[in-house]
Amino acid sequence: MLTWLFKLAHTINQRLPKWLRNFSVGTKLLGAFMLIAIIIIALMTISYTVLIKDHLAKKITNDLHSVVESNIDYLDSIITYTSARTVDFASDGLIRNYTDRITANPDDIQYSQELNTHLIVNKQSLDRNITDIVIIDNDNIVLAATNANLINTNITIPSDEKVNVEQLQYGETIVSDVHTSTECDITCNQDHFIVYAPITNTQTNERIGTLLNVFSLSALTNPTTTNTTYSNDIHTLLVDDNEILITDFNKNDPLTTGTTIDTKPIHWCAIDKVYTGTYINHAGVEVIGSARCLDNNWIIISEIPTTTALALPNNILLWVFITSLTILVVIIMIALLSTAGVLVPLQQLEKIMYKVKEGDLSARVTIQSQDELGQLQKDFNTMIKKLELIDEEKSNFVSIASHQLNTPLGAMLWQLELLQNNDYGKLPKEAQRVTKEIHDNILRLIDLVNDLLNVSRIESGTTTENLRIVSVNDVIQKVCKELKPLFTKKNLHNELPLAKNLPEVHLSERHLYEVIKNIISNAIKYSTNGTITVTSSQTDSNVIVTVLDEGIGIPEKDKAKLFTKFFRGSKAMLSDTEGSGLGLFVVKSYVEDWDGTVSINNHPMLEHGTEVRFTIPLH
Repeated sequence: MLTWLFKLAHTINQRLPKWLRNFSVGTKLLGAFMLIAIIIIALMTISYTVLIKDHLAKKITNDLHSVVESNIDYLDSIITYTSARTVDFASDGLIRNYTDRITANPDDIQYSQELNTHLIVNKQSLDRNITDIVIIDNDNIVLAATNANLINTNITIPSDEKVNVEQLQYGETIVSDVHTSTECDITCNQDHFIVYAPITNTQTNERIGTLLNVFSLSALTNPTTTNTTYSNDIHTLLVDDNEILITDFNKNDPLTTGTTIDTKPIHWCAIDKVYTGTYINHAGVEVIGSARCLDNNWIIISEIPTTTALALPNNILLWVFITSLTILVVIIMIALLSTAGVLVPLQQLEKIMYKVKEGDLSARVTIQSQDELGQLQKDFNTMIKKLELIDEEKSNFVSIASHQLNTPLGAMLWQLELLQNNDYGKLPKEAQRVTKEIHDNILRLIDLVNDLLNVSRIESGTTTENLRIVSVNDVIQKVCKELKPLFTKKNLHNELPLAKNLPEVHLSERHLYEVIKNIISNAIKYSTNGTITVTSSQTDSNVIVTVLDEGIGIPEKDKAKLFTKFFRGSKAMLSDTEGSGLGLFVVKSYVEDWDGTVSINNHPMLEHGTEVRFTIPLH
């Protein structure tokens, strides 16, 4: 349907006066963009009343659920931690022995005093949230405590907890409800909760008492935060099943522990463990809330006022509706005509560009107008024609360079080596020095020619090589062996921590050789001392080669240009080294031809040095 509309609009556009059809592309695109904008606005207006409020409610609910779940995870970790801590204390051999002795000798206060000291020095000091540690016998009489005033007093355990405490087995715990500072059972100066664990005889495993770890409520008041859209507006509470507030996670205006929270989510626990919906909260405000009822009868509630959650859509509704109605009818026809005038030529240009990309340089665009698009079509045809000439010249250059440059250079190098080997008689020392310099310069010239040839082949798409199964480690060792004289000359160390059983790869061995040699040669060139480390490793999908040197390093400003042709870094330019600036371009081209990646970074541990890493996919 959309294609038919565009064709219809294009037909109408062709029947318009020429001066109108030659409007600038900017004018035509403006109409198209305005049409898109108005359609979006109109769709927003329509969908708002049907979908947006529901969508926002779901988004808010998800945010609330995320907050609840994150705090449940936090509370679970606290309960697990405090329970493990209490079991650890109750399993302490010293505590069990002393409890056994005190039970057997209730009149000997020495054991109680020594156990008190152990609890204070070696146990309570381990956790700042532990306010008291109390040990009671099976009749709930305090045998020892960090608060000496509690010794020989009777601890009253709430009836709903007492049955569970009495049934505890070795290694089990019970976590109490929260006790406020007004409930002076053990700790009178702050809100707290208690974790119970049984103490058993080390020989008979018979229960001889109970250890009570009293934790400050501050252990529960630092929950993990969840990054959600409405994080700053969500109010999260922890309440027990008696509708009493345990803690308020709201950092701006927290409620006091002990406040009555009588809301729908608490009542819902009798029906289901999860609640999500709209209700009136404890302050009489309509909120959207989410709640979870925990196994220990605590409830986590996260809520946000509906006025806050839905304020933005209500504010923009009227403006969106009036704006879309006003301009929709006026702009729609102009936008359709403009779109057709731009889209059809661009589609034709896209088809021709695809043919050119596939190698058909004879393709041409049919020019349809005299506007900017028409000029673009003319320039595109001119560009393709020049590309044909460049492609032909490049092919000629590759042929000429291969035969006319490499051949005489190779012959010169061969003859020069005969001179150096004294095949024509021994040379004077000065002549030996000069021939060596000539020899080095010819080698550099051959390297430059080879780099230029590689770049030319890469750009012309003629880099195809015979592929074979290659051992990456063998190529690394071969390159390092060939470059050993350069390592020795510059007093550099070479380390090869290569991975054992490294998979072989399927690619051009010559290309891999050139990649590794270029990288290691650069490391040698820009290093004056230290170690050059070449490592190989593998992941499930790649072989990874890393070259690490301790050289001059790379400034951050140069990293983005390192893989471009003829670029040499600022430090490299200042150093006494020579280079064509083509090596890394060749490296990147070959590696990406394998569908691999290559990166350069500074040394991960030193202030100078460079790390070059490339990957070879295992496929």
